[in-house]
Amino acid sequence: MDTLAEGLKAFRHKHTPQSFNLHNKHWRYYRCGQQSETLVIIHGAGVNAESLFPQITYLEKHFTIIVPDLPDFVESVQEAAEDIMRILEKERIGNFHLFGISMGGMIAQRMAHTYPGRIEKLILSQSCLPHYLLGKKLRNILRVAPWIPEGLLLKIAVYQMLVNVGKDTPDTDTVTLRFWGQYLKELYGKKFSRKDMITRLKISTSFIHTEIVTAEQMRGAVQQLMLIEVGSDRVFLANDRQAIKQNYPHAKVVMINPHYGHTACLLQPLLYAENVKIFLLE
Repeated sequence: MDTLAEGLKAFRHKHTPQSFNLHNKHWRYYRCGQQSETLVIIHGAGVNAESLFPQITYLEKHFTIIVPDLPDFVESVQEAAEDIMRILEKERIGNFHLFGISMGGMIAQRMAHTYPGRIEKLILSQSCLPHYLLGKKLRNILRVAPWIPEGLLLKIAVYQMLVNVGKDTPDTDTVTLRFWGQYLKELYGKKFSRKDMITRLKISTSFIHTEIVTAEQMRGAVQQLMLIEVGSDRVFLANDRQAIKQNYPHAKVVMINPHYGHTACLLQPLLYAENVKIFLLE
């Protein structure tokens, strides 16, 4: 049996995204589980909320889970942070834990800075601090993306994702690789648009222009912080990983695998989910 395929089928059968209209903007999000503590998960730029179904299925046994699906109309990381907080207010969520992955970690840092005291434990997975070189790279991509034919832009994006998936976890079995290859092709072929890609670029680019949240500010904003990293991340390089650890010296650091790359959260989801559960419950 293809466990991932069956797991996705079961997830879709059990979980229906909820809707929230905010200032004429339509957000979708998942609310799962009925536990006393709430965990908010923010996905990365190359995927959507549903792609985290293995982590959600595992963690909803221990927490109430809120997972926003980033829409195609958000202009900045600050707007994303504020809109997600409005979703939590709609759901009458008080304090909560927050798990941000890649670009989701950028949004999570803005939420911690904007709403100090609301986040109990914060987890930043394969994310970074604002810095000039990344900003320059993202601005160059954002400058040309509107001029690339939409079909070609999406083909380039999914090709890069598939290359990463094929390289990022050398010990992943072929069934898992085949599942995620098919899933990503469907995602980029039927669900993503040019607007989705540009929105994610805008969020990431705007983050680069925000001030760095200092260690003192972060200590005042959240009770505990954990950084999750992999050793062969080709998106956030060794200097990026070192910089975020130096900026938050009080954080617990978990190395998932020194040989894994940026998409390991997709390919080895239960490794991440287990580390998240342990940190939040300890």
